[in-house]
Amino acid sequence: MARGRPRKIDPDTVLNAIMMTFWQYGYLDTTMSHLTEATKMAKPGLYAAFGDKEALFQIAIKQYNQEVATPMLDDITHSNDKLISVFTRYLDRVASTVLNPLGPKGCLAANSLAQCPAMSDELTQLSQAENEYRTKVFLERLIIAKDKGELSKQSDPKALSHFIAGQVLAITVMARAGADKATLDQLIQVAMTSLSSHP
Repeated sequence: MARGRPRKIDPDTVLNAIMMTFWQYGYLDTTMSHLTEATKMAKPGLYAAFGDKEALFQIAIKQYNQEVATPMLDDITHSNDKLISVFTRYLDRVASTVLNPLGPKGCLAANSLAQCPAMSDELTQLSQAENEYRTKVFLERLIIAKDKGELSKQSDPKALSHFIAGQVLAITVMARAGADKATLDQLIQVAMTSLSSHP
């Protein structure tokens, strides 16, 4: 009996499987067995197509940026809503994403930052660059808001951008520790008081 053709694997499905695997287990705890099971690819084929574990993690970060992070940051850049509404919506989306029972806990980029001490220099730089880019997007919106009078004249957009980036990390850590949505909502509400336009 003639052998059938090999099953064709959809590239987007494989990329999302790689992303979700690293997102679920973290870089350090993800094994090639996890990746082969998720992608339905044999280890030699996975290596041949994408490279080693470090290369696969870089692919995961790129896929995460494209599918998750960039659309959320684009809203901060382009939305005409008030500053507090924009950042509340962003942090709420972060909270809803990390608490999704069908998905991994935390933000993939934020999770990778926590594991930087055990990563290679290249992966550490990649993780730090993602956080720096997110903070830069925050800063640009905060500067515009200050110019428009949405922030007080005494406010420091750079300090606020780092503060909000810190809230993303806090939400991620708290979600992994078992915090519920109500708890994260309270954190977001308190954080947003820092964006008051009053001196």
